[in-house]
Amino acid sequence: MPQKKEPDLLYTFYVELFDVKPVVWRRFSVPGKLTFQELHQVIQVVMGWESAHLYRFRYGPLEISRPDLDDFFTADPVHLDARSETLEALLVEQNDLLTYHYDFGDDWIHLLRIESISAIGGAISGAIRCQEGARACPPEDIGGPYGYEVHVKALADVDDPGHDDAVASCGDEFDPEAFDLNHINQELAARFRKRKK
Repeated sequence: MPQKKEPDLLYTFYVELFDVKPVVWRRFSVPGKLTFQELHQVIQVVMGWESAHLYRFRYGPLEISRPDLDDFFTADPVHLDARSETLEALLVEQNDLLTYHYDFGDDWIHLLRIESISAIGGAISGAIRCQEGARACPPEDIGGPYGYEVHVKALADVDDPGHDDAVASCGDEFDPEAFDLNHINQELAARFRKRKK
């Protein structure tokens, strides 16, 4: 008798930037067959980063990154290669917490919680979606959470001595309250439309 094929799994995450107030957050779903390298790419899109810096995931004692790029990577059971490790293979469960560290200079720490794990109802490529979120991602190279707080305060006050520097760093158009769900999902569709499995 043929063995029944296990359904592909969908992981729904809640992610927020640590130490940033008001909270910058997103809710998004990905298939469990995605590698952590691909999960990194999804987070870059849903949050609004530019993929300009290194990254590292942490799950309990495990660190998941790129051995070819991460100077702290060592070939031992605690360090896993993001290009081959998947969520399913790691056996993560609902309510598990992970961290995603982006830009080792500015130290943007993202807290990720797995809200649910369910069967995928359609094509895997269509399963990669952002459902909701709030507020704009900080600009790159702004000085981490503290630098971002200083810049946002200065942007809002034309009399602030740092206003011109904040405009130069963030741009005239930057709105910390902006969030464009349609744009995020268009970017995800463009990035992952060719993914078959």
